[in-house]
Amino acid sequence: MARKILTFEEAYDIISPYLESYLQCVRKGFADYIRINEFKNSLDVYSDFAIRTRAGIIHDRICGHITDKFREEANLIVGEWNQVFAIKFADLIFLRNKKFRHDGKVSNYYTPQHKAFLRQAIIDGFPNEPTFIIGGYIPNDTYTDLKGIYLGCWSADGLEWFTKIGEYVVEQARLVFPEFEDQETKKRTKIKGVSEEKEKKKRTRVKRKPKNDDNEKTGTGDV
Repeated sequence: MARKILTFEEAYDIISPYLESYLQCVRKGFADYIRINEFKNSLDVYSDFAIRTRAGIIHDRICGHITDKFREEANLIVGEWNQVFAIKFADLIFLRNKKFRHDGKVSNYYTPQHKAFLRQAIIDGFPNEPTFIIGGYIPNDTYTDLKGIYLGCWSADGLEWFTKIGEYVVEQARLVFPEFEDQETKKRTKIKGVSEEKEKKKRTRVKRKPKNDDNEKTGTGDV
């Protein structure tokens, strides 16, 4: 059974009633990490968090805030599927949370399960109908602020869409995304940004991501 791939417009219509609350959860989770890091720096012996540790703390804190915020929502299910935390929007969207790299790629070890997720494949233990979407954040280089919060959707053909959904208060950096190219079709896909205050219809275009990029490892695990 082929999984339906929602366009950004279709996905946004479903997520929009919960969007502001979702953004708050991501920001609060990142702010929690900053407080934890400040406490760590106040200890007698200094040590720095590894990038994987930082990502793990932020991920766990975001998941905690999402669970607290959405567990009473009638149309949402919040929990873990095969040890992957996600929000299920009825049978329409299955949204997991990740850290994105500065080039817009998912920061992750590309495990077989993660590759299947990006391909929108049927995965044991996961719902069969919803579109798989990844929500995530991009931190600045020093992990003291967020550059942005994003939603992305991939398929067996590569990148379907990748969209900025929130502007962070301190730093509003504009990203220049790499070109994603499908060597067979040379088709292009669109990226567009949506601010918290109003939807902006300005669009840029990028080429699709090659399939063989799945093998790249970036070191933050399948969380």
